[in-house]
Amino acid sequence: MGVAVDRMRKARGQKVVLSCSSVEDAKKIEERLKIRGADLKVAKPEMRLPTVIIRDVLRVNSDEDIVRSLRTQNRHLSEGLDWDKVRARVCYRRRARNDLECHPVLEVSPELYHRLIKAGFVYVGLQRRPVWDQSPLVQCSRCLGYGHGKRYCKEVSERCAHCGGEHTGVTCRARKDGEPPKMRGVLLAAGALAAEDRTHTAEGSSTEGCTDRVSLRFMQSNLQRSKLATTELLVEAARRKIAVAIVQEPYIGNIGELRRYPGCRVVQKTAPRRGPVKAAIMVLSSDVDVEEDQTLNGENVAAAVIKAGNCRIGVVSVYFEGDMPIGPERNDARGVDLCDFLDSEGLHILNEGNTPTFEVYRGDRLLKSVVDVTVQPALLDRAEGWQVVRDVTSSDHNAVTFAVRVEGRSGPRPLVHESTIRQRLDGPSSQQPWMLLLMNGL
Repeated sequence: MGVAVDRMRKARGQKVVLSCSSVEDAKKIEERLKIRGADLKVAKPEMRLPTVIIRDVLRVNSDEDIVRSLRTQNRHLSEGLDWDKVRARVCYRRRARNDLECHPVLEVSPELYHRLIKAGFVYVGLQRRPVWDQSPLVQCSRCLGYGHGKRYCKEVSERCAHCGGEHTGVTCRARKDGEPPKMRGVLLAAGALAAEDRTHTAEGSSTEGCTDRVSLRFMQSNLQRSKLATTELLVEAARRKIAVAIVQEPYIGNIGELRRYPGCRVVQKTAPRRGPVKAAIMVLSSDVDVEEDQTLNGENVAAAVIKAGNCRIGVVSVYFEGDMPIGPERNDARGVDLCDFLDSEGLHILNEGNTPTFEVYRGDRLLKSVVDVTVQPALLDRAEGWQVVRDVTSSDHNAVTFAVRVEGRSGPRPLVHESTIRQRLDGPSSQQPWMLLLMNGL
């Protein structure tokens, strides 16, 4: 026939799959089989649709209920979308830790897939749940390459998934010494992107002969002990390419501390502790070095030095626990003492704009206030783009994002960030000695 067949393999169901080098050769084979093979069926393989996974959905929702919720409850997805041409179906369900929940995996059309990944969450019934990519990807455990398994690998020697050397992970010395992973071919969970993806070009910066443009992105948020909000933060941090997340009241479960997520280093108070952890720093970039001293960390305070480029950034996460709920705007002793402390230490507040960092409806009343604060020394040319971002998590606290330039200076300069300072708390502050120690120590 004069055709070139690249590959032929046997498939399940008494099928044979042929791969040709050109479309013309495939058509010739198809025509010849239709003429001579009366009892053979010839068909082109269907293109696989992308898949997504919705986390922690109640099992009581049927497959039809989940698809119906996508159509009717998610206006941020359906705008301008022709649902008659969109395909969405539940392929299977994965088990969750909670027996009453599951992780449904859906096969969706490409346009709907992009909208789901961009949104990062969907509404299903009475739940707001995160959406992750679930596209199948085959990775070789021998050479760590993609597109084939170990059975079809042509490499002779194995590569370490931790450091990339020509040895197995069991005998890796770097892994035994506790060094961070250096192999970027390994798939990590949401929130573990490469460091170069977490840097960005600052708006308004020149690209010629200027190194001030390289910045690290920060996010700070109070998660209110919510497992969902903590998961949403990781998903949103991956989408926004956040390098460091400064969090308060993260989800700790029954272990009393923030768990170690894959690809994420957590700075927090380790055991022994007097109580659960309420302040932590999550370093999401594997190429950013971290220095920490456990003598500076407490249940309500976490401190670390972030080293990126030629810049050393002192980061402090502080949580003030209140004796009363957030109410009407008024000054109290703790807020006045805090302002005096900031003035005496030469610290400047980065907060700007009128968007509140805390918003919640209680009955028919909308309570809002600015209870999350970011401060730094008088090096205001380092930080940029401070803003309050709504709808990042399901917490009542809005998230705060900003960037810090890490290159373009002659020498390292310390920069201190303090977050979540509640100004409406009565009585003396037991965290003020910690603040003084941390500010002076960094």
